[in-house]
Amino acid sequence: MHVYLGMWLAKLEVRLVFQEIAKRLRSIEQMASHAYVRSNFVGGIKSYQFASPKIEELKMARQRLRLLFCDHLNIFEHSSATSAAPDNLAQALDELEADKVLVGAVGSMLVDNHVFMKRAEVEKTAKLEGESLRDFYINYI
Repeated sequence: MHVYLGMWLAKLEVRLVFQEIAKRLRSIEQMASHAYVRSNFVGGIKSYQFASPKIEELKMARQRLRLLFCDHLNIFEHSSATSAAPDNLAQALDELEADKVLVGAVGSMLVDNHVFMKRAEVEKTAKLEGESLRDFYINYI
């Protein structure tokens, strides 16, 4: 198992996202068996299909999650997203704040905290380029 410093925070963030979504759904049922990522480097669930009475409302939120958190997905796999991902983190944060369906599904407190932390990251990395930018992020791998 690959262990890194941010692993526990990443696990906590994912758990909180699903807990907040679960609070807002009356019921949820699995539609198909889940598929795992086939990789020697990344392990985890690649897809998990579920249905709920509010599923139509959450379809756009799901697409936004896939776009905003694409760095946690296998970006070489096919994506069903209907629009392009933002060009940078600052634009992604603007889109996240503007997406009322996703904010409603996840919870404004969680989104506000995430945006606050990521905006601080944008400020820290604004003047970094090339190797210095790589060196900043390499500590999180």
